Amino acid sequence: STPWNYNAASDINMQGNDINNLDDVNFFGSTSKITSTAATDDLLIEAGRDLILSGARYVDINSTALDVTDTPFSGNVTITGGDLEIDPSKKLVVNEIAVNGSIGDKASLSLQGAMDITPVSNITNATAVNWSLSNIQYEIINQNTTITFNTVANGQTLTMYVANNSNAAKTATFASGNAVVWGGEYDSGPPAIAAAKTNLYTFIRINTGIFASAVTGYEYY
Repeated sequence: STPWNYNAASDINMQGNDINNLDDVNFFGSTSKITSTAATDDLLIEAGRDLILSGARYVDINSTALDVTDTPFSGNVTITGGDLEIDPSKKLVVNEIAVNGSIGDKASLSLQGAMDITPVSNITNATAVNWSLSNIQYEIINQNTTITFNTVANGQTLTMYVANNSNAAKTATFASGNAVVWGGEYDSGPPAIAAAKTNLYTFIRINTGIFASAVTGYEYY
C-alpha cells in the first residue's frame, strides 16, 4: 500500500489491534506518554537487539521497585547526587570494594555489625603466605620454617597462628621484600614455638615496613 501520514485531530482507539512494521514515533512538543493503565495488564517494550532509552536530562523510572533479577548490569555503574542504599535485610555481594577519596573528602568505610573473614589454611611447613587470599591465616610446622610474604598491600593487617606439632621447639621466621621488624621484646628475631604449642602473630604493613608482634605458648595445635 502507499505510505501515508496522518495528522490526528482526536484520539485513535485501536483496542485489540496492533501496529505492525512501525518505524519512528515522533511526539508532539509536550509531555507525552505510552501507557497501559489497566491494573491487570503489563506493558511490554521489547527490542530484537538493544533497547535504548535516552533523555536529554534524565531517564526517570518511577515504580515501587526495579526488578533486574534476570538482567545483570554490564560495565561501570556511576552514581552521582545520592547514596546507594541496600535493603538492610539483603546483602551486597562483591569481589572487591575500593574506597577512594580526595583532599578534603577523605574516603571511609563504616561498619555497624560483624565482619567475618574466612581463614585460609596453609599446608604443613608452607614457605609462603599470600596475603591477598585472606587477612586471617594459619599454618602447622614440624621444623624450623621460613615463611615468605607475597602480595602485601600497604596498610593491610594479617593475623595468623603457627602451630608446632613436633616434640621440640621450632621457629617460624618471616621474610618479605618489605622488612619484617619486631619490637624490643624480640631483639633477636621472632620467638620460638614451644613443642606442641601455638604462637599467634600479627603483622601490619605501614609504608615499607611490616611490623610484627606475637603472643606465644597457646595450648592449641
